[in-house]
Order: sequence, then structure tokens, then C-alpha cells
Amino acid sequence: MNSLINFTHVGPQFVVQDINASIDFYKNVLGFVVDYEKGSPVEYAVVYSGEVYIHLCLQKNQQFKIGPGCCFICVSNIDKLWEDVKGRQVEVIQFLQENDYGHNVVFKDFVIKDLDENILRIGQQITKKS
Repeated sequence: MNSLINFTHVGPQFVVQDINASIDFYKNVLGFVVDYEKGSPVEYAVVYSGEVYIHLCLQKNQQFKIGPGCCFICVSNIDKLWEDVKGRQVEVIQFLQENDYGHNVVFKDFVIKDLDENILRIGQQITKKS
């Protein structure tokens, strides 16, 4: 690969059934805000928090299926976020726990699903490579 190329951002794109409900989920459950909306009614939106951007696209083309996508989101203060999330109406796949991902990397993380079965693993690194 060319050493002059530097990837700078990734933004998962989830195809959704009800874009307004999806926007509300990311705002109300995870505290994201809307960065961009396209169309009237809305067909495409971008929600974000910090440097994490998630693109939401209304299913209009049968080649793109609704869920399940998947992404790993790194955060700070995972304990506070977990306390906020677990009290909401959300499907929890994995409760908050420590996971060893090998190579001396341990995350404290939990896994939830959004309204369209997209899987969100949310974690904080608690040990670093040595």
C-alpha cells in the first residue's frame, strides 16, 4: 500500500426502515446529534457524537438490505454511558464486561442492537499494548 495514503475517518452506513425512528434512537439512547439530513421527507441522515459519525439511509433499493450491520465504537467513561443506556428501552446483547482481545489489549464493553438489528459494540480500552 502507498505510504502516502492515510485513512482518516470511517462512517458506517446503516440501511434503515424508519429513518426518523432511527434518528431518535441514536439521539435518545446514545446522545448523538444530527449533523445532516437530506430530503423531505428525510431519506438520508448523519448523526454524530465526538468524532463518531453514523450514516442512516432509508431503504429505497432492494440491493441494500436493512440490518444487520455492525460497528465498534470507542468511548471514554464507559461506566457512565452504560448506566445511561441500560435504563432505556434497548435490546442488550452483551452486558458491560471486560474482554481480552489479545496482544495485551483489554476493553470494557457492551453490545446493543438498534431498531434495525444493527449491532453496536461500545467500549473503552482499559489496558494498552506494552
